[in-house]
Amino acid sequence: MSAVIVKRFTGGYTGTEIYSIRRHPNGAFQIFHDNPYAGTNQGYEDDDQPLPGLYADIESAEAELQRLKLL
Repeated sequence: MSAVIVKRFTGGYTGTEIYSIRRHPNGAFQIFHDNPYAGTNQGYEDDDQPLPGLYADIESAEAELQRLKLL
């Protein structure tokens, strides 16, 4: 079973990038950059990229997004 999106944000450096916080089956949370290669016309165009790190709760993951200035 894959990770489930629990919260989604728009922001990033352009203000239009999409990030999500996902919950893994083991209860850990992880941040993903959703569809970062959109418009590249490549085979990986629709792939989401996980950011490094796992978090115990959604608040910690959201705080990391703010710390990285992606929100």
